[in-house]
Amino acid sequence: MHICLLPTETLLDIFANIRGQRGSRRDRATIAALARTCRKFKEPALDTLWEHTYGFEPFISCLPDDVVKRTTKWVSLKRHLFSGEWKIFAQYAHRVRSLIIYDFDLDMISERVVQALVSMPSLLPKLRELQWWDERESFFPLLRALLVPTVRSMKFGSGLYLYEPWTSSFAKSTLLASLGARCPSVQELVCAYADDSHAIREFVCGWKELSHLRTGVLNTQSLRNLALLPSLKSLHFRIHGFDDTPSSSTVTFASQLHEVYITANAPHFFTRHLRMLRFLSCRSVVLCLGDDVEIQYPQDPLDDSELPPGSLDIPDLMVSFSECFSPALEYISIDFSLYYGSLDEPLLRLAFTRLPHCCRLVA
Repeated sequence: MHICLLPTETLLDIFANIRGQRGSRRDRATIAALARTCRKFKEPALDTLWEHTYGFEPFISCLPDDVVKRTTKWVSLKRHLFSGEWKIFAQYAHRVRSLIIYDFDLDMISERVVQALVSMPSLLPKLRELQWWDERESFFPLLRALLVPTVRSMKFGSGLYLYEPWTSSFAKSTLLASLGARCPSVQELVCAYADDSHAIREFVCGWKELSHLRTGVLNTQSLRNLALLPSLKSLHFRIHGFDDTPSSSTVTFASQLHEVYITANAPHFFTRHLRMLRFLSCRSVVLCLGDDVEIQYPQDPLDDSELPPGSLDIPDLMVSFSECFSPALEYISIDFSLYYGSLDEPLLRLAFTRLPHCCRLVA
C-alpha cells in the first residue's frame, strides 16, 4: 500500500515516531517538510508538529514579516494583528496539546507580544498539559489565559531550578485559588509553594479526577481533605514541624493511593508525623531528607524541646513507619544520607523490595 493511502491514525503514529519524544530541531524540520509534501500529509503532520510546543516564539514566527520585529534579545510586534493574521495564529494554536514555558521563553517576547496574546478570547483552546517554570507576577495575565477547562496536567515552579517552589505572595495565592474553577478536570498537579497549604487545599480537594499530586508542605487538615479523594494514586509532599494539630488525630488514606513520597527537614519530623498517618493501600514509599534552600519555613517550636536537631532514633522511626504503612508495600526507600547532622550521627540509606537480596543498608 502506498503511504499516502494509509489511515490518518497510522500517519500520526509514523510522524510521532519521526519527531521523537523530545522533538529536536532537525526532527521538527522533517515534520514541517512532510506537511508541505502533499495534502494527505498536511493535517496529521501539522498536528504532530504543534502537539508539543515550547514557548511562544514559534507562533510569532508564523506571522508575516511586516508584523514581526526582531532584535538580538527578543521578538516584538510592529503593530496590532488584523483578523487574517489572527486566523494564521489560530490554525496552529488549536493543535497544541502540551505547552512548556521556561523563564527564558518569556524573556524572548516583548510586552506587546504579551498584550496581544492576552487579548485572544481563547489562546490555546485544546491545551491538555501546561508547564510554567517562572514565578514573575508580571506574566500572570498570560498564564491565566492558558488556564482553560481542557487542561489535565499542570506543573508550576521557579525558573531557577525545575520544581523549585514558588515564593509566597498574595498574587500567587490568588492565582492558585482560582485553578479549581478554571481547570476543573485536572488529573496531575506539580506545584510546591512556600506558603502554608491553605491556598492549595482550597482548590485541590475539589478535583475529583486528581490522581497525581506533587506539592510542598501539607498540614494535617490538608492531608485529611486529600484522603477523601478516591482517584488519588500518587502523592509527593513535605512535612514540617509547625502543624499544631493534636497527635491523636489520625488521617487515613483508604483509596487507591499506591505511591507516597515524603520529604522533611529533619529525621524526627518523620517519627512524629508518620504516627498520625495511615496509608492502607500504598505499595511504594520514599522518605527523604532535604532542604528548600530558598524557602524559609516557620521555626518549629519542638526542635529544641522534643529532640535535638540531627537526632536519628532508628528504632523509633521504624515503629512509626510500621504503624503508618500496610504490609502490602512492595518498595521502600529511606534516604537520610543528605542530612548533615553531627559527625557522630549515622547516615541512613535503606532501599528494598519484596525480595530479600535487594535489601541495601548503609550507615
